[in-house]
Amino acid sequence: LMVKGPTTLYVKGSANIPTLQILNKGNLTLYVGGTKLSLGAIKNDNISINATNIVLYGLPTCKQLELSQNTELCGIVYMPDAYFKIYGGLQVAGCIVAGDCELTGHSQFHYDEALSPKGPPRGFLVSAWYER
Repeated sequence: LMVKGPTTLYVKGSANIPTLQILNKGNLTLYVGGTKLSLGAIKNDNISINATNIVLYGLPTCKQLELSQNTELCGIVYMPDAYFKIYGGLQVAGCIVAGDCELTGHSQFHYDEALSPKGPPRGFLVSAWYER
């Protein structure tokens, strides 16, 4: 999927996107109505690499989000009913709201504090943490 400008997509079913490329001046807001979203390689060529360039929403029917490449996701994920699995060497920056989240391999997550004015003034909240 190549995004050249401001783009909003609504996917009624599940989606498998092997490659997501955000070109200069592009941004993507994706709503997933199916049960699963799988993302592969992500390439963000937008000059302003900003978490608001990629926004992923999972509707209540979306139960799983999978990111699976040695890549970077700088974005916002709001899928409160989904199991979010990150594996491989994925680097995630931005924010995640998910039912459950699992990071494996050399995956890392970094909260983007620049997003705090955009959300509720509640702050960062971790409801549970388990580390192997």
